[in-house]
Amino acid sequence: MSLEEKVKEFALDSGADFVGIAPRSRFEDTPGFSDPKALLPDFRSVVVFGIAMNRGALKAWFSKSNRRPLVLQDKLATEEIDLISMRLSRWLEKQGFPSLFIAQNGFYNALRGRPDFSHKHAAVAAGLGRLGLSSNFVHTGYGASVHITSVITEAELTPDPLVSDENNPCSGCRTCLQICPMQAMKSDQQMSFFMEGKEHVHQKLDGLRCAWGCAGLSGHEYKIGNRTVGTWAYNNIPLPEKRRDFYYKFLEADRFLRHPKELAEIIITGGTEYCGNCAKICQGSKEETVAMMKLHLNSGVIDIPEDASLLLNLTTANARLDKYHVPEEEIKALLQG
Repeated sequence: MSLEEKVKEFALDSGADFVGIAPRSRFEDTPGFSDPKALLPDFRSVVVFGIAMNRGALKAWFSKSNRRPLVLQDKLATEEIDLISMRLSRWLEKQGFPSLFIAQNGFYNALRGRPDFSHKHAAVAAGLGRLGLSSNFVHTGYGASVHITSVITEAELTPDPLVSDENNPCSGCRTCLQICPMQAMKSDQQMSFFMEGKEHVHQKLDGLRCAWGCAGLSGHEYKIGNRTVGTWAYNNIPLPEKRRDFYYKFLEADRFLRHPKELAEIIITGGTEYCGNCAKICQGSKEETVAMMKLHLNSGVIDIPEDASLLLNLTTANARLDKYHVPEEEIKALLQG
C-alpha cells in the first residue's frame, strides 16, 4: 500500500467521510491566507478531509422543529475533525515527515478577522469539489453542508485530480443567495482565484453582513419572494451603516441589545447557532436542496419562547458574561490604524 493510500485509510478509519490530497504546485496563485508556505515553508502536500452534516438534523433545522441536533453535531464534528487532524499529523511525523494540523475555520484569528488557513481553497486543490456561488466549499457528493479541515505535510503524496467544469457540484441554482437573511453574497459582484492556470469564480461575500446574521443579531423575520421566513435568531437589530462602527455595535448588541430570553438561553446552553443556512441548504443534489428550501419556506418565523425559566435578570446575565475579556483597546487601535 502506498503512503497516500495509508494516509487516506487513516483519515477514513478515524471518522472522516471523504479525503483528498493536493500538491504544492496548486497553491502558487491562490489567495495569500490559503498559502501553506506561510505555515510550513517546506511542505509538499496538503491532506484535506471532512465530515458531512447529518441529514436528519438538517431537516429538523429547516422545519424549525428542533435546532439542538444540528448544534450538537456542529460541536461534536468540530471536535472530531480536529482530533483526526492532530492524530494524522502525529502519524505522518512518526513516518518521518514534519506535518502541521490546523483548526477548522470556525476558530478565527480575531485580530486578523480571518482563519489561519483557508481549508476551502485547500479542498478545491485536493479535488474534493469547487467553491459555490456562496463562496462556501461545495463537495461533489455532500454539497456545502460539510465540515472540512487540512493537514499540511512535507510528505510528497500523489495528488487527486481537480474537479472539472463538467463535474462542478455547484449548479448555480442561487438558493444559497436567496436564503441569506442579510444578502451577504453580492449577486452582482464576483471574486476569483487561479489554480493551475484556471480561473475559479464565485460571488463576493460581505463578511460583516454574514457575521451579523450568523451571530443571530438579525434574521428573525425577512422575506424570500412573497414568503415571510426567519432563521433561529430572536432579533432584527439593524446593521450599522458605517463599517468602522461594526465592531462597537457588535459588542453592544451582544451584551445589551439581544432579546433577554435569548441572552438567558445562550448562558444556559453555552451558546447556539442561528443561521449558516447558505451552507446548510446545499445538499449535493438539486432535489435535496429544493426539498430543504421548501421546509424553510413553510417553517415561517420561530416563536420567542414563553418559558418563564428563561427570564433571567439582565444584570445577572451580564455579570456572567463579565468573565469574558473583551479586547476593546486592541480593537480601537486597529480601527484607528
